[in-house]
Amino acid sequence: MRAVIKEAKSAICKAQDDMKRYYDQRRTLAPVFNPSDKVFLDAVTPYKTLGKLSDILHLNNRNNQLER
Repeated sequence: MRAVIKEAKSAICKAQDDMKRYYDQRRTLAPVFNPSDKVFLDAVTPYKTLGKLSDILHLNNRNNQLER
């Protein structure tokens, strides 16, 4: 019984090492941004913090219209 548990733990550790190595091969460093840099924001983020994206776009369109 102990041999089976030891073999299972060994297999789990090997699988974890393989997954870590596979992930680390494709990992890139995060970009460094300066305060004056222009960046694109993820459209999902406003939905989580401000409400539905359609409502936000409606508000932005209404605020950006030119007054006549």
